[in-house]
Amino acid sequence: MQKAINLKVLVILIGALIFSMYQETPARRTKKTDKKTVTIAVKPVAPTINYTVSMSKPWTHLLEVEMRLDWAKMPEKAELKMPVWTPGSYLIREYARHVEDFTANSASGNALTWQKTNKNTWQIDTKAAKQIVIKYNVYANELTVRTNELNADHAFFNNAALLMFPKDQLNVPSTVKVVPFGKWKVATGLPKVEGQTNAFRAENFDVLYDSPFEVGDYKEISFDVKGKSHRYVVEGEGDYDLQKIAVDTAKIIEEGYKIFGDLPYNDYLFILNLRGGGGL
Repeated sequence: MQKAINLKVLVILIGALIFSMYQETPARRTKKTDKKTVTIAVKPVAPTINYTVSMSKPWTHLLEVEMRLDWAKMPEKAELKMPVWTPGSYLIREYARHVEDFTANSASGNALTWQKTNKNTWQIDTKAAKQIVIKYNVYANELTVRTNELNADHAFFNNAALLMFPKDQLNVPSTVKVVPFGKWKVATGLPKVEGQTNAFRAENFDVLYDSPFEVGDYKEISFDVKGKSHRYVVEGEGDYDLQKIAVDTAKIIEEGYKIFGDLPYNDYLFILNLRGGGGL
């Protein structure tokens, strides 16, 4: 009887020992890690947009636009849109009605099929081309702060009333090269493209559409206020003293600085056109 009890105890002890051998201690316990899904944001491939604006025949009032669109992810159906309004003039202006002679080609010169899908949208069948070249003319014979004018005296244009943009790409930078008529000069608030003549860069379309151009044989004067460069270009004749205009404007800017404590720009361009009326 005693042997049976001892044997039973021995079996229990051996079983407990074996059981303990297979138990995980804190030091041996396998470290479990939570599997987390890591999302990597892939930045969309943005197009490269380059415009050339020419004015070879000012007497026709036609501004000639070439738009080169390079896009590694070129959509099969590229859509170009013309704005219908412009900053500072908040009414529908229907700028697309002034567009003429629209064409689209591949970089090699092959014609691409296109159609106008609504009042201000042109849809192009790109045929998998990575670069397309769009050309069109814009009738420009109205001098206001919201429109364009081209004649034998000068050219003035608002980019919202002139330059199309690819659909959903308003945050993309672009360049604008101006080919002036004859010996006309070019003025705009956009920064210059280094190493190029009459070429300018906009960081996005908000900046582009808020930066008009004056092209002609204008008078000009520059002056500094608080270390910032300011410039007037004046087109047209009138009873004015350009030096006095600069002095008086500097005083106004000084007062603005006293109120706001800053001049939030690197340089500033004033375009004064004395050929038309004022206001919007």
